[in-house]
Amino acid sequence: MIHIGTIKQFYDNHKDELLRLYLKDQNKPITHTNLEFFFTDSSDKHYKWYRFPKNMAMPVDRLGMLLKFTQYLAKGLSPEEDEALDQIIEDAIENGLKNPKAKSAAVISTVLTEKKKRRKLCFHTELFYNYLAVQLIREDELPMIYDNTIQLEKVEQLKREQPDEGVMFFFRQPELKKLKDLLMITPEELERLMSESKQEIQLLKEKVDYLRSLNHIS
Repeated sequence: MIHIGTIKQFYDNHKDELLRLYLKDQNKPITHTNLEFFFTDSSDKHYKWYRFPKNMAMPVDRLGMLLKFTQYLAKGLSPEEDEALDQIIEDAIENGLKNPKAKSAAVISTVLTEKKKRRKLCFHTELFYNYLAVQLIREDELPMIYDNTIQLEKVEQLKREQPDEGVMFFFRQPELKKLKDLLMITPEELERLMSESKQEIQLLKEKVDYLRSLNHIS
């Protein structure tokens, strides 16, 4: 029988080796075998999708993007929409400097008003799909790495998936449930908000096109 004394004595005598072993174990790359199977999608390739177990921390790369999408939810704008509106402001300023008769002030005022309005919405279907997709892993991607091309493909595929429960199926998943509970959304409200959000997204596209056209009027 080997006598090692108390656990504390053993730790004190071997803490450097134990720490190295712990760090080595923590730095092991996450593979699909470490994840939980979620579902097989309905695409032609029938990709398998996985999720992170409750006891597993999300990789930093994905956690950073998750926080980014959370920040955009507060803006009520997708990254693409936010960038498009910022570009319109930049173009309007440039046009105003070149041509004092340009409608730059009106364009900038309209964009700022739109941004203020969107901050009050806090419900954006594109962002919810992105929020979910970044936490789910498709079988052809690396769990540790965020790939924007695959992310966009996953978002589009999630939109095409139609479970019997409808979109509420996704909001019952742990990746979105906390967010849904925080927003205090009922199933009835969810369907209405989804419909309104899609209308707002289309309306914003039309506004962006119109404002872009004003920037090109000399």
